[in-house]
Amino acid sequence: MIPFERGQRKDDVVADYRARRPLTDGEIAARCDKDEANFLAINLADDVANGRRSVDDARQFYAESMMAMMKANKKNEYLQGFRFQVAKADQGDRDKPFGPVATTGRDKK
Repeated sequence: MIPFERGQRKDDVVADYRARRPLTDGEIAARCDKDEANFLAINLADDVANGRRSVDDARQFYAESMMAMMKANKKNEYLQGFRFQVAKADQGDRDKPFGPVATTGRDKK
């Protein structure tokens, strides 16, 4: 996960694009066996969050970019690294433990 500022767009727009479990505010993650796909997904989430792309446009661009990479080894700039400055400091709230189980997995006494 990396710190991620969602810009002026509503959180549900980014969540709609990601179609993944909600993350702690101020963080975003992608999980694929290909780093290029992770960069692409997070860069597109940034575009959606900041109003540069619609959800449908981002999904279409993702599919086209992955197809070009897999079939012809063509890699656009979205696949080669973050297109935005990654924040160095905390951007959101820290998650809080829930229930009687400690982070070690053993019951608290």
